[in-house]
Amino acid sequence: MEQVLDSGAFGQVVKCIDMREGGNPVAVKISRNINQEMLNAQVEVRILKQILGKNGDKHGIVQMIDNFSFRSFYIIVFELL
Repeated sequence: MEQVLDSGAFGQVVKCIDMREGGNPVAVKISRNINQEMLNAQVEVRILKQILGKNGDKHGIVQMIDNFSFRSFYIIVFELL
C-alpha cells in the first residue's frame, strides 16, 4: 500500500502497486468484513461487470481489473485515475 486515497461508509480505497502487471499503480477498494458491506461490494462488482461488458471504455467508466475475497474482506481492484 502506498497511500490511502479515500475512506467512506463502505470501506477504504488505497493506492497500491500491481506487481503481477509490471508494477502498474492501481486503486484497491477494501470493504470491511461486515456482512452488509461485503454484500454491497459484490453487488457493485455485478453492476460493473454488466456495464463494462457493454463497451465500458466508451462510456467513461472506471475499469475494474480484479475482485476477490481475502481474509473476510472483499477487494475490488480498479485502474488508478
